[in-house]
Amino acid sequence: MLADVAFPNTESLRTQFLAAASLFGYQQWDVPVVENSDIYLLKSGEGYASQLCDVVARKRLSLRPEHTATFVRIVAAQHGASQNPLRFSYVGPVFRQREGYAEPRQLLEAGVELFGLGGWAGEVELLSLITQYLNELQLASFQARLGHVGIIQGYLDSLGLDRRLSSFLLEHREVIREEGSAAVLELMRDRLPEFSELARTPKERDERKQLRGLLAPLGDEEARQVLREFLSLTQWVAAEYGPDEDDVDRLLTKLRRVDSTAQLRQAIAFIEELVQLVGEPKPVIAEARLLLERYEQEDSELNELETLLTHTAALGQPPMSGWLLDLGLSRGLHYYSGLIFEIFSGEGNKSQRWGGGGRYDGLTELFGGQPTPACGFSLSLTRLAQAQMREGGRALHQVEPLPIVIAMDDWCDALPWLAKMRAAGCAVSMMPEQSETMGECIVWGGDSSTPQFRWVVGGAPMQTLNWDETLARLLSRGERAAGDHG
Repeated sequence: MLADVAFPNTESLRTQFLAAASLFGYQQWDVPVVENSDIYLLKSGEGYASQLCDVVARKRLSLRPEHTATFVRIVAAQHGASQNPLRFSYVGPVFRQREGYAEPRQLLEAGVELFGLGGWAGEVELLSLITQYLNELQLASFQARLGHVGIIQGYLDSLGLDRRLSSFLLEHREVIREEGSAAVLELMRDRLPEFSELARTPKERDERKQLRGLLAPLGDEEARQVLREFLSLTQWVAAEYGPDEDDVDRLLTKLRRVDSTAQLRQAIAFIEELVQLVGEPKPVIAEARLLLERYEQEDSELNELETLLTHTAALGQPPMSGWLLDLGLSRGLHYYSGLIFEIFSGEGNKSQRWGGGGRYDGLTELFGGQPTPACGFSLSLTRLAQAQMREGGRALHQVEPLPIVIAMDDWCDALPWLAKMRAAGCAVSMMPEQSETMGECIVWGGDSSTPQFRWVVGGAPMQTLNWDETLARLLSRGERAAGDHG
């Protein structure tokens, strides 16, 4: 597709985004296009590896798939725990490998990163900035969803589940919503084999209870000796070497592991109910409170969301009243720690994500820095430009050039007159006579000294105009377009 190799001009989108961000105190930074692959894997996990575009595989250097990791690395290494909030804005290309495609996809990404401002204050600032910017673009299809990672995380913590298991369930909560509990258990067997015991059927678990019960009264070394003797009797262990000690330790660990099957089932049941809560914020929050009450959980995260929505609504920005609360939203990334949101257009299978973000407290510590609250968002200017073409047919603050249909033999005669049009500020494009034109166009006539212009609208010819009449009409057209943008 053309969108994969080229995209509309985004210069006006870039300029306006940086201008909007600067009004909130964000300063533009340019960061490296090539980074050590490890910073992206540290931030987003090994599952992100398939999307990286390696440029020097042996040294693990990759084209950047996003900007946040680089800013976290910079803050962790250079700024530490700053007394003042740090505000960075950026615009630049990102590169992501796509499954089934030989070549990566390039997108132009704009965004901001805010370090050192915790709680709702930082989140309201982000939502205010992104809403103001998108309002200025006047894109009618703009929609948004808000979610909060802490609601599910809080319940998983209360169950005492292993952190890796909790992270897995958090990351795949949309699988639970779309495909159900059986699908996520099957995925767990594949992705987390060390927890495959928890995903077994009740009959399979009962078979292992007897062996676990035999080892329960024994100390670790006694249990290891029993397992060595048992393994040495099997056909898979060579008699002259005896059982491998690592195998013995792994088996003992698996048998000693607290059977948290019940907690896992509770966690999935809770998530299955919570992720169905999508809609206008007030009724969703009310339903979520009842759910948390049934599961004997606190509602502090819901209180945070209510406070956030109250402060944002007070800003008087219309789209906020239409934002949806989606308590199953995941964004497919595990590093978020609180609020998350997505900006998109369309519905169902035809929806297109324009961007999103959220809070990611804890990332600077992961990179070796001081504890620092942080949040941010990114937008694809490539997709915004495509949306502008679909909705308005032109880029922001640019006038769609009017086609001037000219026979090839007349191009030389027409050039000076078109130069005068452009000098007067009129956008025109020369088109060969055989070109198909849609909507509005002008057909050149006359000669080099006395040109005539036949105006055509919707395929129907209008009156023929002279030079002065044509120029006046072009200027009027430009003023109307400028007024539309104003």
